[in-house]
Amino acid sequence: MHGFTWGSPFSNKFATTIGLITSNGPYHDNIMACEWTHHLSYFPGLVAVSLGPTKATVKNIQTS
Repeated sequence: MHGFTWGSPFSNKFATTIGLITSNGPYHDNIMACEWTHHLSYFPGLVAVSLGPTKATVKNIQTS
């Protein structure tokens, strides 16, 4: 990894994705764009997401 040292121009270039978190509950069908997602496991399929505690998506997930 020559040239990829901390602080180099290469170290701040990376790909990121937006996860679409879907839910259904007291706030009906809901789709939220979530930039803070992280793949944890294929078996079982697990993805971590960072959600604000007051979001409709959180309320839907808690009740379903």
